[in-house]
Amino acid sequence: MNFLETHCFSPHRICLSLTGLWPYTKTKWKLIGTLLINFILINIPISLILNVICISVEHYNIKLISAILWYFLIYLYYALSYYNNFFKLSKIRKLLTRINRDWCERGGTKEFKIMKQYAEESRTYMILMIIINYASLSANVFIPATPFILDIFYPLNETRPRLFPFPVKFLIDTQKYYYFLLIVTYISVSLLLLAGISHYAFCLSFVQHACGMYMVVGNMLENLFDNKKFDNSKLEDESYPKIVQSIKYHKEALKFSADLNSLYETTYFFMLILGPFLMGCGFIQILQDDAFTIENLAGSIVITINIICNLIVIYWNCYLGQKIIDHSVLLVDKAYSTPWYMLSVRSQILFKFIIMRSMRTSYLSLGKFSILSVKFFASLIQTALSYATVVNSIR
Repeated sequence: MNFLETHCFSPHRICLSLTGLWPYTKTKWKLIGTLLINFILINIPISLILNVICISVEHYNIKLISAILWYFLIYLYYALSYYNNFFKLSKIRKLLTRINRDWCERGGTKEFKIMKQYAEESRTYMILMIIINYASLSANVFIPATPFILDIFYPLNETRPRLFPFPVKFLIDTQKYYYFLLIVTYISVSLLLLAGISHYAFCLSFVQHACGMYMVVGNMLENLFDNKKFDNSKLEDESYPKIVQSIKYHKEALKFSADLNSLYETTYFFMLILGPFLMGCGFIQILQDDAFTIENLAGSIVITINIICNLIVIYWNCYLGQKIIDHSVLLVDKAYSTPWYMLSVRSQILFKFIIMRSMRTSYLSLGKFSILSVKFFASLIQTALSYATVVNSIR
């Protein structure tokens, strides 16, 4: 059974194919997707740089600066995530091959049902991630409609300027080519989000499979005895081959987790650096005195929605890291709950190796400086709020 062609992986496969990151896409379509994403990733920072130049020439506006910096940090993280996957496609292909091999080897077994359950969870998480990212984009769709709504309820003697959903600058007349530029903006941001989602597509599938591997090992240990009694005096017993098999698969699970960690260690290191500044810039915008006034109500609501969506995305990354930690620790509990003292002496020695190695948890590191976990998410939010409070108090 080819796991990569099942419905469990269909959302991942579609997103990755559109961005040119799916390793098994035909060369022509892969080239088109890659060129399109790279064109967008090159042009977005040009617009943001033009915004910074205009602000420095016109006047100092901390709210606008924080908004531009916020969007720039989001762009930077998504771009780094995309290029990390792009330049490590050979490693990604090896991990995908490993997942597919596990599915083929364990088809029809109890372990296969466990892996399929985790693959189904990966599909659900992927669909939710797509919805959350594009919900943020959909909220920004209402910004251009704000002047039309205000003209109905609070009309002025002059025409309100046409707005863009994001702080962008163009080298042509924005009012004359407003609708064309608006469409271009939405397409660009949609592709940027797709580039970011491609990171979660790989990460979700790999983390879920790693957790499934740990659960398979735990299931092997729980089913060692099969309700049979063993004679301690026997040197050989029926459990010995099962323990050997459990150790081999545990080693494979550890190797898979280590490869996964090395694949995304750099990406999560940038999350460690950019995360507090990203969320701090978002909090600065909603802490402004005029944030929720009538004139800025729509924009403030959209900013709040964007911050919530970004918090969910960052938490999701931390949750995946926490999930690997929890599953590797759970293996220790499963090993201890097994009556291993009923085994032969040499089986007990092997079992002790499983217990000792399981005490060293697997994790996703942030450039060897920290570990991705729920605790890290809490510290990130605390740091971001501290930055925002300090900046808001000295402005």
